Amino acid sequence: MVSDNSKYRHLTAGEAAILEVIDEDPDMEEWLESLRDSPFQQCETCQTLTWDSLTWFGRSFRSNWDEVKETAMSGCHTCRVLYFARMGTRRRNGIQVTQPPGPIKLRRSGSLLEAGWEGSSTIYCGTGVMPDVPSEDLDDGFNKQMTSRFVEDDPSSDNAFALAGDWISHCLTNHEYCLKNCDVELPTRVVDISEYKTTGRASLFVTEGAKSTYFALSHCWGRDPPKDGLIRRCTMKNFEELKAGFSVSMLPKTFQDAILVADRLGVQYIWIDSLCIIQDLHSDWSHESEQMSRVYGSSHVTIHGSAASNSDAGFLQCRPPNRYVRTKLCRAPGISDHWVWVQWPSSELVWDLEDSVGPLWDRAWAFQELVLPPRIVEYSPVQMNFRCNAQHCEETSRFFGNGCHDGYKELLWILSRPDVINSPCLERRHEAYIGSGTRMTCQERWYELVEGYAGRKLTFENNKLPAIAGVAGKIRQLTGDTYMAGLWKHDLATGLCWGRRSQAYLKAPSEYVAPSWSWASTLGHVSVCMPKGRKLHVDLIDWKLETDPLNALGEVFRGSITIRAPARHLDVSKDTVHPSEEWDYDASKIVVELKSTGNRAKSYDTHLFPLDDQEQVRDSRVGGICAVSFDMEPAGDLKEVLLVDLKAEGCSMKLEKPSNGFKPEGIVLQTVPAEGSEVSVEVVYKRIGIWGRCHAMAEWLEEGEEAAVLQGWTRTKITIM
Repeated sequence: MVSDNSKYRHLTAGEAAILEVIDEDPDMEEWLESLRDSPFQQCETCQTLTWDSLTWFGRSFRSNWDEVKETAMSGCHTCRVLYFARMGTRRRNGIQVTQPPGPIKLRRSGSLLEAGWEGSSTIYCGTGVMPDVPSEDLDDGFNKQMTSRFVEDDPSSDNAFALAGDWISHCLTNHEYCLKNCDVELPTRVVDISEYKTTGRASLFVTEGAKSTYFALSHCWGRDPPKDGLIRRCTMKNFEELKAGFSVSMLPKTFQDAILVADRLGVQYIWIDSLCIIQDLHSDWSHESEQMSRVYGSSHVTIHGSAASNSDAGFLQCRPPNRYVRTKLCRAPGISDHWVWVQWPSSELVWDLEDSVGPLWDRAWAFQELVLPPRIVEYSPVQMNFRCNAQHCEETSRFFGNGCHDGYKELLWILSRPDVINSPCLERRHEAYIGSGTRMTCQERWYELVEGYAGRKLTFENNKLPAIAGVAGKIRQLTGDTYMAGLWKHDLATGLCWGRRSQAYLKAPSEYVAPSWSWASTLGHVSVCMPKGRKLHVDLIDWKLETDPLNALGEVFRGSITIRAPARHLDVSKDTVHPSEEWDYDASKIVVELKSTGNRAKSYDTHLFPLDDQEQVRDSRVGGICAVSFDMEPAGDLKEVLLVDLKAEGCSMKLEKPSNGFKPEGIVLQTVPAEGSEVSVEVVYKRIGIWGRCHAMAEWLEEGEEAAVLQGWTRTKITIM
């Protein structure tokens, strides 16, 4: 709707869309002003509009858009919004929106108002009621149909705080398995805001085991804050001053906003990491980072300030009213005092995804701050959201029941269920498949969370494991399992089978973060390959990890594992192949031809090594492939790698054709110098990828037919750094 190279790129996408319409027809600028400031007017036709008449079949409205423009120019506010929508939607999907072939019809479809002719040349507007209209004032039938409301321009308005309070109250009253956290042991330190309302002051409170209710803040710190005299963090130097008390106006705007929210929602204490952890005392930082599971998990509510890009930005900024045009459409049925409103654009426009979710969603530290709390009130750039263990609600929804279960928060849901907490395998239902479910171990749940976490950004790369230590603590609490630098001892084989999520190679951090066998040793998005029908196993002989003595779940300084598993070498000096598929009409099957790339470096995503170039293989059909997905771009002089088979004994697999990918069967290793490794073995390895088999003749294989069999496996004792 709005071009990326718009001259209004510095404004919101909604403002830009409206200004581009005015550029095309400057007379419409006066319409915009009248919609804001002039008394409401409607033409005779619009005065006859009723909610019940705007059915799915539509109501005849005008002969053409010229008539709509004529009544808009005469002062009808409703026609002005509709014509703004027509002008703004003049190109949709690259097709010119022209005059409809018949009379313009109006009809409602969910929360949308459609204007056009039987689905062609259609424009869309949003409908809704104003935020201050209570549901009990409206007709029951209308309430079921009108599920949307408009977003508050001011997120710090009374209406906005009332909505946030209603969300919280509804959760506490109706959600049996959402932790209440109303009288819990406070974190080591919290900010006491009991005097904020009367004096504008707060103080740092050393709790010493005191119990109460508190909020927590999740926020972006930002880089290189200005030296402006504001209180940005707690240090050894200002610790006593913060305990004595300070003016809230001396805090960065994001902290001020968080304190305002906590005060308006009725709590005395709030935990803000910058102020409640002594930032220049490493022992305190390490100790408190290990407590993140308890700090966020025990909070009554965590404020997710995703609209703020840094501590100074704040997240309660008023949204520009010129990002939409809005006016009254028709009266709400049965209640003459309330109106249904119409607006264009129909929803909040954004330039890109970050504009809608904010930078906090890309930050690693903020991930566990999303997963651990029982309730989150999020202030995003476009609206407020509420997340709890049972539900996800948006400001644009008028009803709590319209939300859905939030998958990231399932760990907290599990912790609150005494009937499942001790079960080694926990049932999870996906909303998309009502009546069916999948069973996942807690460790598998962990790896799903890792996929959402690994690619997030960190200011300091060595914080990768500390930033998710709180979630790891919850898994350890649930299972009693041993944590190994991002993996779990009792499910080690699954944990080893991670790989890059996309074609782009992962990157190496600039400093040591984790052993090569851990996903945390790379930078970028990873995918952990769940067994899904095949069993994985590895014998762990020994393992060593040197971790932060104050936080065993946090920073890792060195590590190795020694395993025993079948292994064999693979020659990777030969050319790779890429598949070319054609349909065999006679056999009704796909024929795959393997063509040489001519150069291993030209391989995309996965390197496909034909088995007829390898030794010790059995492949009567000819067409077997060993697929290798390297974590990082392999060195040009890499000639040979070690394949480690992690399939359980007796595990059989049905091979897929190359275009369907491959199911990982194990990991790929490369020898590294043993010098300085502090491991008393002659040969040590590093993990460099995962491998599996596929076959060009997969669709032609008989049931149970063995093909692409790699032989020459030897159970080997292997040490991986």
